[in-house]
Amino acid sequence: MNSGLDRDTNWRNMIMAMANLASYAPSTYDLLSRIGLERRRSRAARAASCAGWIGLALCVGSGLTMLFAPRRGAEVRERLGEQARRAREYVAPHGDDDRGGDGRPRPPSTARATGCI
Repeated sequence: MNSGLDRDTNWRNMIMAMANLASYAPSTYDLLSRIGLERRRSRAARAASCAGWIGLALCVGSGLTMLFAPRRGAEVRERLGEQARRAREYVAPHGDDDRGGDGRPRPPSTARATGCI
């Protein structure tokens, strides 16, 4: 009976020793780094990551600015609406003709056709 208990204990100790050795083994990244084959992110991926963080910072900053601005809510909404209209005009200028900014004719809208505007 002792031999069965010893066998289980020895087996358990061997598994623990192997797990302990595995914890000291270098990672794949460490091995590739040592031989000069580490993975590097492309410039485009790094630039996209930076642009994302900058965009997030701009959004948070503008939100905090509006939160602590010394204006009433109606004034802030009116100003935001005006800035959105100016941005929309800048991005897609509307002329008197029925052509878009790319020169192609615009499809007729239902609001314009029914005279709702």
